[in-house]
Amino acid sequence: MMPTEDARTKESREALKQEFQDEEYRYAYSEDFLNTWVATQIVALREQRGLSQTAFGDLIGTKQPGVSRLENVNHST
Repeated sequence: MMPTEDARTKESREALKQEFQDEEYRYAYSEDFLNTWVATQIVALREQRGLSQTAFGDLIGTKQPGVSRLENVNHST
């Protein structure tokens, strides 16, 4: 048997269901999620390969500030 949900979890789930009824909210949520995911993946892969932002920038044809923008979760492009 699965453990029962506590009241706060159930309330949170219901609140999220309500928020996702709003199309604008869904769009904003998914855009924010994707921006965060992509930026995090760029950082993780760059670091796994032992590259600085400058070295990575050289590989992809940009400068260090461009890489910094790619890795910034608050930068939407």
